[in-house]
Amino acid sequence: MKNIFIASTALLILLNVCIINGQGLKYSKVRIDINRPDQIKELIDQDVLMDHFTKSSKNKIEAEVSDSQIRILKDLNYNFEILIDDITVFYQESLDLSRAASAPACGLQNFNMGSMGHYHTYDEILAHLDSMRSKYPNLITVKQDIGTSIEGRKIYAIKISDNPDSNEVSTESSVYYDALHHAREPLSMEPLLYYMWWLLENYNTDPVATYIVNNRQLHFVPCVNPDGYVYNQSTDPNGGGMWRKNRRNSGGGNFGVDLNRNYSSQFGNPIGSSSNPSSGTYHGDSAFSEPESRAVRDYILSVDPVIAFACHSSGQKYLISPGCMLPNEDFESYAEFSSEFINNSFAGYGTTFQMLNYTSCGTTRHFMHDRGIYAWTPEIGSSFWAPQSEFCSTIQNFQDGLKYIAMVSGSYPRVNDFDVLPPDYVLAGDTLSFTVRVKNRGIAFNADSVTVSIESLNTNGFVIDSTKYLGNIASRFLATDTFRIAINPLAQLMDVVALRITIKEKDFISHSIDKEVRVGYRNILFEENSENGMNNWTTPTWDTTFIDMQSGSYSITDSRYGNYESNDNRLLGMNPKIDLTNATNPWMEFNAKWSLESWDDLFLQVSTTGISWTTVASYTEHQHWTQQRVDLSSYIGQILFFRLQLISDGSVQGDGFYFDDLKVVDYAPFPTSTYELYELSTFSVFPNPSSGLIHLHNPENRTCVLRISDQTGRILHNTSVHDIEKTIDIGKFGSGLYFVEVRSENAFQNFKIIVH
Repeated sequence: MKNIFIASTALLILLNVCIINGQGLKYSKVRIDINRPDQIKELIDQDVLMDHFTKSSKNKIEAEVSDSQIRILKDLNYNFEILIDDITVFYQESLDLSRAASAPACGLQNFNMGSMGHYHTYDEILAHLDSMRSKYPNLITVKQDIGTSIEGRKIYAIKISDNPDSNEVSTESSVYYDALHHAREPLSMEPLLYYMWWLLENYNTDPVATYIVNNRQLHFVPCVNPDGYVYNQSTDPNGGGMWRKNRRNSGGGNFGVDLNRNYSSQFGNPIGSSSNPSSGTYHGDSAFSEPESRAVRDYILSVDPVIAFACHSSGQKYLISPGCMLPNEDFESYAEFSSEFINNSFAGYGTTFQMLNYTSCGTTRHFMHDRGIYAWTPEIGSSFWAPQSEFCSTIQNFQDGLKYIAMVSGSYPRVNDFDVLPPDYVLAGDTLSFTVRVKNRGIAFNADSVTVSIESLNTNGFVIDSTKYLGNIASRFLATDTFRIAINPLAQLMDVVALRITIKEKDFISHSIDKEVRVGYRNILFEENSENGMNNWTTPTWDTTFIDMQSGSYSITDSRYGNYESNDNRLLGMNPKIDLTNATNPWMEFNAKWSLESWDDLFLQVSTTGISWTTVASYTEHQHWTQQRVDLSSYIGQILFFRLQLISDGSVQGDGFYFDDLKVVDYAPFPTSTYELYELSTFSVFPNPSSGLIHLHNPENRTCVLRISDQTGRILHNTSVHDIEKTIDIGKFGSGLYFVEVRSENAFQNFKIIVH
């Protein structure tokens, strides 16, 4: 009996150790009601890992939690339901066990699905790296040993570039990507493997792949935590293993350190990390106590990247730096980049605290941020071991971000804004002048030999100035030039003049975007260019921002220094009322960008009383700067109040809504051809030639627009005139020939002036 008792006790101890180490530990997928912004932090503080939840409906989240964490949910009286009882069994039933590992997958020749339930094993990852080097020796290094794990496995890095074995840091920026800090997150690694093959296979055929490889140094560490990853393979060879940490033996039957809590930045901060070795977020004995995190640290310091993705899964979110609940002094730059590369497969971007109401300390991205590296943690996919039906789409939906940070690391000229110059109307047969402002969004290098080209996409406009040379643009700076389009004399009221603006750096097309203007007289009833603060608005929270705008130096946003809040109802009321009593064709026009979690909304609303409001437009998910137009014709004859209302639910928050160049415009008919305009003869300009001061004589006291341009068509002076006599100093423009145009509603007069 004694021997049986001893054997039984030993078996129980062994079983307990196995459960602590992850063998036999059961995980379930649950749906939890979230109605307060502090609930997620409350769960994190109780060691319920919530850093990978997804949204299923308004005020509800889904997460994969262990039996012990389910007990915590019950103890805290959370309202939840179990959707999948055993997530590992579910994973294994949904993973693809039949596809041959050698078969091409997801549209590439060399990328395939792995043998671990269509995910690649550690050995298969290394085999891919060797195959890349064998097939493309001039574009990729051999895999580099940058460290050894606790159990003696190698941690490898590779570099892709046109001269991979040379250090070209003086002429090419460095970008860093890693994955599999957490062993149960194979979807963090698979998109990197795909991206590497895409770059190599498409070099010299795809212009973007070719440009990136020729002009960047791309560094990859695809598997930071080989021990934990191999451990999952040993316990669940068909995929679905849920081990998270590395495999350090911490004693007392506890194994593993959370490598993404083991970095030096805010190491040991108890918010989002734990000093308990049995916890899934155990940070270890000291910063960089683990050989895996030391290997990453040393490699990052050696390659000196300017931007980085430390990839994780899941949750479809981009977490920006830092990790801990600290102010992000550079939030607006992160938001500028993120809003351009995010797509609607992702929920949003922001710091962990801003988006999810909790924090994580000692992370890779925080360590890089403290060293001046722009760093994100993308949380990829809908679950740790997503089924084969989601595999390719999840990988491909992440490629935008991978390519973008490579581009923006060096020089990256892109259209910032497009602005029609006064007079603010477009007449049939007239010449439309506009500016294009280009921003070098790049971080590390100046843009070299930048050109802007204009193409008309329909017959309503004919290009006069097709290409302008901007030369070099410093990193993060703007450059502007002016263009002209001749408007078709047969164009009708409200016809679209469609234009394509293309930016080249040397011979590479770095950006192309379509813009449009409407033909007609424009009576501007209200205008907000965002340059004069919030004088036109009533709001406790909205503000101007100078980082991302469409004209001038500012735009207006709901949450300047971060994301909006959960359970928010954020209002922005327009102070002046808009009188549409005599309007004939009224529209609201503005430029906007937004990033809103898919269960949150921004509403543009109108009211005739200021009490009851009607929504005329709504916005959700993500969109970079775009032209917006709202038809107000149903309100002709009324006086309107306007407001914006942002409403969010109780969990994920986004960056919010930005707008610029807002106008309420009434379009009116106009003569359909310049031949119907009659030429005035009453105005006179003297002296001519002039030393700089010219005098305009307007004997009929007409109200008109006076415009002065140089020989390139660049408008130098634009003003309204209704005085009999007006003096204008054009000497400040320098000596040369200038053109003066005077235009009233259906009459014009032109002059040539010489300044000596």
